[in-house]
Amino acid sequence: MELGGGQKVGYSQGDRRSPSASNMRGQKKDMIMKKAIKNGSKIASRDKPRRQFHTARAPDGSLAATADYKANLRELTEIQTRVALKTNQAMKATKAMKTKKAMKAMKSMKAKAVSKIARGTRAKSAVLSGRKEKTSGGLRRGDLTKNGHGKVVSRKMSARAKRAWAGSRLKVWTDAVRKARNVLGLKGFVAVGGKTVAGKALHAKAKALM
Repeated sequence: MELGGGQKVGYSQGDRRSPSASNMRGQKKDMIMKKAIKNGSKIASRDKPRRQFHTARAPDGSLAATADYKANLRELTEIQTRVALKTNQAMKATKAMKTKKAMKAMKSMKAKAVSKIARGTRAKSAVLSGRKEKTSGGLRRGDLTKNGHGKVVSRKMSARAKRAWAGSRLKVWTDAVRKARNVLGLKGFVAVGGKTVAGKALHAKAKALM
């Protein structure tokens, strides 16, 4: 290899620090640096910045401390810093959005106000027992009562039905059949009328008592 003064220097075969190998490594790094500087916009658009080179080499493989190389390194460092700042800002924005969504979910999970109006098939029973204030129709506890079968009904409707039953012809017939059974001394189920002797006698007696 020739030096600057025209002198030749020889190297042994086993010396790994030959200038040819170091020259190739330096040229490879120079190519990477040039591509990185040339494609600065592509680096800025990536999430992870490229590896930062702290040393630069001249085309001949030696360490260079020229103003151009230092300027290129500074430019590359600034690009990487901008990318890191943008990534940090994006992460903060994502975290803030997640926190906001979690707060909204917690607000929606708060206990809802329990309705005081009873609805459904057991609405009257709930009002009469005191679990609710009134039904969807406006009936309160004082407006309800239990009928003969134990069902909770409206007090006014129950009174109206009793008056209607008292003046109906069906009540007259029922009373006549009851009296006829007592007169004939029948026990158990006996059909009024039909083909049996007891049934025919019961039907005739009930008609006679009406």
